[in-house]
Amino acid sequence: MTILEHYPCSNRKELEKRERYWVDKLKPTLNNNIPGRTMDENCSKQYHQKYMSSTKYKEYQKNYAKTPKSKEYQKMYQQTQSSKEYRKWYYAHKRMIVLIERYKQVKPVEIIHFKLE
Repeated sequence: MTILEHYPCSNRKELEKRERYWVDKLKPTLNNNIPGRTMDENCSKQYHQKYMSSTKYKEYQKNYAKTPKSKEYQKMYQQTQSSKEYRKWYYAHKRMIVLIERYKQVKPVEIIHFKLE
């Protein structure tokens, strides 16, 4: 560990703020815990998008896509998607059949001399 500066502070929060300044400025690769980061920052879209667009993640994706486990998951996903589409079509078809049957059972209403008073 290298001391970058002697910074006078009155509490821990100030110290973490200054440490975060240096972490953001130097962008170390070994220190994953950034001091002073809130839960909102950890879960924010910006952080997620930054990670997803990083070269490290893209390289991981390329390597993972070549594994047999990945290919197995892709195959399972495609099967579930096709079965979902079939179920969607089946239930829509079934609903139409039910509506047609109900329509056949309904008798037309006869209107007999109706007067408004």
